[in-house]
Amino acid sequence: MDHHAWTIPGNRAIAFSPEISYGLYQIADAAGESLARPGESLLLADTLAEDVAKQAKMMLSRVRTVSTEELKSLVAAHPLYRQGYDFAVPVLPGAHVTADTGTGFVHTAPGHGEDDFELVMANFPDYAKTNPDASIWCKPDGSFADTVPLFAGKRILTPEGKDGDANGAVIKELIDHGKLLAKGSLRHSYPHSWRSKAPVIFRATPQWFVAIDKPFLNGKTLRQLAMAAIGETKWYPPRAQNRIAAMVEGRPDWVLSRQRAWGVPLAIFVEKATARC
Repeated sequence: MDHHAWTIPGNRAIAFSPEISYGLYQIADAAGESLARPGESLLLADTLAEDVAKQAKMMLSRVRTVSTEELKSLVAAHPLYRQGYDFAVPVLPGAHVTADTGTGFVHTAPGHGEDDFELVMANFPDYAKTNPDASIWCKPDGSFADTVPLFAGKRILTPEGKDGDANGAVIKELIDHGKLLAKGSLRHSYPHSWRSKAPVIFRATPQWFVAIDKPFLNGKTLRQLAMAAIGETKWYPPRAQNRIAAMVEGRPDWVLSRQRAWGVPLAIFVEKATARC
């Protein structure tokens, strides 16, 4: 599965693609230094099986084809099951999964990635309400919260933006419990703060949003009203209209409560009787 190891504690699903052909494989043999265990079975994208075998220093034997419907019916266990992560991990179809690299399956941590969050919310709309801990696995200082089993206090990033000890700690636990098939390094692009240039940690946290597509005035949504206003406005230069219209037409709900040291605090008033804002 593909992702940074430190996000494994936040795993809540596994994604696959209905457009990819998958097979059931058995580990026929493994090199002495390999972490693979002969006799175990693996589910892999057929086009990636050979590369997986090479990376894990093992030999594979294909058993049979595994259908999309069969994959949809599967429920896995968290890699650290019985170590504080005793919950089911559903296998879900995801449009973002590709067969470019990896195994054809993508580890899904909704608290740490946009695609991950959207996939879980699409299948479990009440996830955010029923999993209030999803936003506190990682603290703002770049360390795991005290409630995270096995890894409480481990740092994902140091205050200087360098790698902490969380990644190594997770990999060690996976190896100790026989849940790691192979490990290696991969250089790829990673999001950084445009201000500090430090690497960014994705954290799913509660925020205030303006609902763009919810009926707002006379049955019309804010997006519809904005698009109509853009069309009624005379623009100088005229080409500016296309730029603004494209931004409004495709933008998601508008987040207001941004945690910025230089931002303007929001004044929120709550009606006690109804708890409405």
